[in-house]
Amino acid sequence: MLLARAAAKGRAMRVAGSQDRSRRRLGMARGTAAGPARKRVVGRRRLKAEEIAELVREVRTWDYVRAPLTWEAVIDFAEGLYGHRWKRQTLEGHATIKKAFQARQEEGPGKARRAPRDAALSLYAKQAEALREENRLLKEKLAAYEQRFARWVVNAFLKGVTEGELDAKLLPTDRGQTDPKLRGGVK
Repeated sequence: MLLARAAAKGRAMRVAGSQDRSRRRLGMARGTAAGPARKRVVGRRRLKAEEIAELVREVRTWDYVRAPLTWEAVIDFAEGLYGHRWKRQTLEGHATIKKAFQARQEEGPGKARRAPRDAALSLYAKQAEALREENRLLKEKLAAYEQRFARWVVNAFLKGVTEGELDAKLLPTDRGQTDPKLRGGVK
């Protein structure tokens, strides 16, 4: 009864449940004519792989003349670049961004080179620095793979695995075919 009086006066009353249910009871539309109203939720958009790579590149070559390197500065930069504001925990949750941030902070502003006056030279210098950093990371990765290979060789020797056994062809993949014609059996 009370709900009917409120509907007659054109007011929506919140009874039990969500606001949307109360509006539906009164026959009121939700949102606009174009569709339901959507709220922008901060921090819910996932970072894409290319966005992470771009942020890592930028953090590695951070220019301390522009601003000191802080998480707030990185968050502001990412927001300006992608139009979305992530939280520190989101950015720090990606190991590559966190490593780049920590490495650049350890280097400090002393390593930052003065930006050339020419914009093209500045761009080339930034690209060269990024390539040097990528080269350093790839060398570290290669060294880790070499250590892993050496460990495998020692383990294979200790277990008595011969070089011929290591070079043997792989077994064909069993795809679970039940039909003998498809399985390569009886034709």
